Amino acid sequence: MALSHWRDKAVLASVCSALAMASAPAALAVPSQQAVLQAATGLIREGCAVALFPTPQSPQIGLSCNNAALAALLNPYFSESGFRIYSTGWSGETKIDWRLGPQEIRAINFRQGPHATARIANGTLFSYRNSLSPLDIRVRVGNPISSGVERVESIPGGLRFVIPFSRASLLCQGDPAGPGGWIDHACPDVNWNNPVIKINLRFSRDLTLRPDSNVDVSGSFDLGGIDALLPDRTIRGIARDAATEALRQITPTANANISQFVKASVLARYAGMPANCIRLSYVNDNLRLSIPLDRQNAACARALGLSVLE
Repeated sequence: MALSHWRDKAVLASVCSALAMASAPAALAVPSQQAVLQAATGLIREGCAVALFPTPQSPQIGLSCNNAALAALLNPYFSESGFRIYSTGWSGETKIDWRLGPQEIRAINFRQGPHATARIANGTLFSYRNSLSPLDIRVRVGNPISSGVERVESIPGGLRFVIPFSRASLLCQGDPAGPGGWIDHACPDVNWNNPVIKINLRFSRDLTLRPDSNVDVSGSFDLGGIDALLPDRTIRGIARDAATEALRQITPTANANISQFVKASVLARYAGMPANCIRLSYVNDNLRLSIPLDRQNAACARALGLSVLE
């Protein structure tokens, strides 16, 4: 009797176990490589490549984007930047009003003010005094210099942020020997034709700027006949020094914004994807981008049109 009782219980347990297995949700299949490639089409078009396909042990997709692809992802946001350089007077300061990227990106709840202001030089950009010269001179920004449409382009080691400006006029004031003081037209003004500031952005692993990020300037200078007192290399150095100080001022904002702009560019391609789905790092001239597909990140998988992995 007892033996029969335990046998019946064992049979019942086996039946219940079989029923439970039959009613349990089947484990979702790992997406095929073709499905993953289809999901990543928008990023592949920009030059990224799928570097990691999901497996049960690693439920995520990984992409590798070279610097050209990174530039393509960032350009829509960097092109909405703005820069304006001006002087508050001979005894004042040279300042820059600037904004890196757009004022608002709704997809990532990003907002910033219309511009920030930074000092890049005291009063004059350049002054020249020499006991052998009959003329002391000083140079400052004339009319405000405004930027055109900015862009980023790929270079080895990172990106180059190109900021073209309107034709710049640098006012020259002279103090001839003897009484009389400073005279506005005692020396010719300097015209900077086709002015461009180029900031070489070198990235650390977390997409912040490395200390070796640097600045260069291009364009031609019309020195109006005072080449001996103010040679081309000197005025170019003045512009480079001012731009280097501007880079120092904007670096904290760049460090905070660049990864956000990359995420916004990815989210623009996938409706309903939360920003925390996107994980970024920068290694060996490549942006590495991964998106999880596990149960805890089901919204990420759904936005990609892929199945969730257990």
